[in-house]
This record gives sequence, C-alpha cells and structure tokens, in this order.
Amino acid sequence: MENENTNPITNPTENTNPQPAPAQQQEQNQNVNLGLRTFTQEQLDAIIARERAKATKGWFSAEAMAAKDSSITSLTSERDAAKAENARLKAELDGYKNQKFLAEKGVPADMLEFYAFKIGKLVTDDKPFDKAAEEYLKDNPPAGTVRMSTGGGVNTGNGTQSQKPNDIMNALIRGAK
Repeated sequence: MENENTNPITNPTENTNPQPAPAQQQEQNQNVNLGLRTFTQEQLDAIIARERAKATKGWFSAEAMAAKDSSITSLTSERDAAKAENARLKAELDGYKNQKFLAEKGVPADMLEFYAFKIGKLVTDDKPFDKAAEEYLKDNPPAGTVRMSTGGGVNTGNGTQSQKPNDIMNALIRGAK
C-alpha cells in the first residue's frame, strides 16, 4: 500500500472523474481564494426573486395604488368644494354684518345693499369695512339724514344771523333731500 499513488494525474485508472482543464482549474482556484461562488441562471433568478420579494414586502399593488390615487383625488375635490362653500358662507355672513352696521348708522333698509356695495368698493387690506363706511357716510349721508351746523346762526345768503327756532326748522326743511 505504500506504493499506492493517490495523485489522480499519475494514476488515471483510479480516478473516475475527468480532471478539469488547467485554465478552468486555475479559475476555480482563484474563485476559492477570493471567496466567490458561481451560480446557474436558475439559481440567480431564484435569488433575485427572493430579494425582490423581501424588498417589496408591504408595498401596495398597482391596483391598490390606483384605488388610493382615486381616493386621494376624491378627497381633494371634496376639500376644495368645502373650502369654496366656506368662503361663500363667510362672504354672506360678512354681508349681513355690514348691512347691520349700516342700519345702526341710520341707512334706510331699502338702501342697505346699495350702500354696502358702494362702501365695499372702498375696502382695502388697510381699510376695513367699518372705516370705509364712516368715510363714505361722512361724504354721502343717507336720504332723510339732516346735517346740523353747530355754528351760531343760519346762513340765508346775506350773511349769518342769529338762530331762532323757526329759522332753524325752516333751514332743516329746506336742506332735507
């Protein structure tokens, strides 16, 4: 038994597997030295499928994503409709508040909308409705409103005279529009 040769190259009768070509043997030795493995295409496809399943676990399917997109779209349109309705109701409420404010200032009921419209044109970011209303009403008093002078007399065209109760009433009647 001592003379028995275990080297497959020198004893071809005992070796049942043919020896790889020298270039192939060298490549396998390099792969073993580097820790590299070779895979068949089927093994590679299985590895990729397994890793892909791990990576996409918990993701939504295309159908689920489409359902979520349509849900988001409908919720967005509902939100926009609610915002528009809110803005409309706020404008309506502000209109009622403005008309109430004008009624308190002595504007007749049949003229409230007209005055609110005219004063609304004067409203800016810096000037709220109440300030604009004060300005407008100062220059354009409502019909039936009488301005009284706190001066000492009635102007009859010939200069100022002392006020008598009858003269004051006559001036008020003539000045009423």
